[in-house]
Amino acid sequence: MVNVRETALKLLVKTFREDAYSNYLYESAATNRDWSQTDRAFLKALYFGVLRQMLLLDRLIGAKCRSPYRKVPDIIKMILRLGLYQILFMDRVPHSAAVSESVTLAKRYGHQGTAGLVNAILRRYSEEKDTVKALLGQWDRQDPAQISSFTSHPLWIVERYIGEFGLEKGVGILEANNGLPPKNFRVADWRRFEQLTAETDIGIEKNLFNKLGASIEKAPRELIDKFKYENIAFPQDQSSLIASSLMDGCQGDGLELCCGRGNKTGAIAEYIDNKSFICSIDLSVNKLKVLKQQNQKHLDRIIAICSDALKPLPFRKKFGWIFLDAPCSNLGTTRRHPEIKYRKTPEAVRESAGVQSAALANAARYLAEGGRILYAVCSIEREETTGVVEQFLSSTPGFALADISAQRPDLAEAGLTDGKCLRIFPGSHGMDGFFSAIFERR
Repeated sequence: MVNVRETALKLLVKTFREDAYSNYLYESAATNRDWSQTDRAFLKALYFGVLRQMLLLDRLIGAKCRSPYRKVPDIIKMILRLGLYQILFMDRVPHSAAVSESVTLAKRYGHQGTAGLVNAILRRYSEEKDTVKALLGQWDRQDPAQISSFTSHPLWIVERYIGEFGLEKGVGILEANNGLPPKNFRVADWRRFEQLTAETDIGIEKNLFNKLGASIEKAPRELIDKFKYENIAFPQDQSSLIASSLMDGCQGDGLELCCGRGNKTGAIAEYIDNKSFICSIDLSVNKLKVLKQQNQKHLDRIIAICSDALKPLPFRKKFGWIFLDAPCSNLGTTRRHPEIKYRKTPEAVRESAGVQSAALANAARYLAEGGRILYAVCSIEREETTGVVEQFLSSTPGFALADISAQRPDLAEAGLTDGKCLRIFPGSHGMDGFFSAIFERR
């Protein structure tokens, strides 16, 4: 028999114990054939819900804990978070089930004393739910400490965003990070995609700012799996599809650095000259295998090479265009990977910027005269965005910043550009946070 709550507990513990990514852990668990669609939906809501609201849950639990909360064993803390999340945020779950199942887990992974603690705290919140829910909407939106707790973001992120973007916009970004991301897809085969969604009576909404994407509100897992295994469509946020669309009209063979699993590779292939080759570089052999699997349509034009974007590359020729999908903090994708906000530090962001600058400088060595480098990161952090741009332009003669606002007036009109760069804030038009800049060699 499937125990969804225990599975959620194990995933949460593994997320932090192994620094694992939540989306991969969930997908691994959800592929179990014994799971019903209802089980998978419950697991997803519970697992990601606790990740999104963890600091708020800790604040509430700590307020009812007679002994110092920091002394409670980590696994009991996680059981308390799971139980309280069900009580406060999952109206269809009976309080009695949330409490009793949590107590059972506390006995299994702790002892009679920890089970008593879990029972006492959750029962009190079960009795006080309406009062607590009312208070959750009354926090001080100008107090950084309260903003941190009630949006479940570390204080350094709160202070950073308020300082950089202002109070209203900063809090808006934090709240958007806790929203549910849309199910957006890069469509490789529109005929089959539209046929299958029509057969299952599922409505689709084509993306506004690129020709390859569409979002689906309610797609059963079986359909999503069919999209993937038949190379019909692949999950991909519209923000990264916009970045790929900026390659529209590029001529000649190109270089894609840090290509990963090829999410952008197939999109780039749709926009560039259809006789050109793409040399896709990544340090991971496993990721390159996935790239080939999900880009069958363009495989005759993709040359996948395992190499390090920070070191000399195995090419004598220079390329007419380069797409650098630089490794970054990923803080722009917090909606999809809530655990990221608890892991990152200001130091980690600065380290990422150093890697990005090094990769960009290396890429410039392989760009032909008159060519373009598109720099892309799923981040809105200053160090990784405008900071990298300024550093590159000041240290690399012969390059100028192309004007994305002029190239794509539709993006500028929609508020998706900042000066000459693409800058998408989390939640804007339903998208993840993203940044791109284009450098031209003159």
